[in-house]
Amino acid sequence: MRSTHEVDRNATQIWFGFYPLSLFQALSESEDREKLTQQLLLQGDYDLKDQIDTLIVFSTVTDSGHKVKRAIETHADSFDESNHASLADQILAVARDAGRQSKTDEALLVGITAVGFMTLRQTGLTNFKSAPGAVHIDKKLANKSPEQDSARTRAKDECSRLFDSSRQLTTNGL
Repeated sequence: MRSTHEVDRNATQIWFGFYPLSLFQALSESEDREKLTQQLLLQGDYDLKDQIDTLIVFSTVTDSGHKVKRAIETHADSFDESNHASLADQILAVARDAGRQSKTDEALLVGITAVGFMTLRQTGLTNFKSAPGAVHIDKKLANKSPEQDSARTRAKDECSRLFDSSRQLTTNGL
């Protein structure tokens, strides 16, 4: 989504790559889910119902994640079928509301709001609401402002982690 802040744009796209709606629909509509899972070579935990709180981790503003989640719940509770606003407009409206409540720039909340909408779609409102809201994120990342968490900083951190992993493999004789 173009309105997503630069800092969250890649993370949002990656998240949608991990949890595509088409995969969810195919698995939901399959007569033999296990067989389809094997045919698609799916491994790991690809189902969102037990990972609802992961949406908060993908945002640079994790302290606003809970407010976004509540804003999505409020929007879903009051959703009217006659509402003809596009999905993008609804996401922007919820991000704007959450931004006002958390005193955060709405552009920083668009990505996490889009992820939240998709999570809601794939898990259902009851499961979405009952998620405990536990956030598991590295403290070093949680304390950074969006300006500190630039794409350059993220890339540097990723390169360091890759280098460290590579060095450990070499040290262990692999």
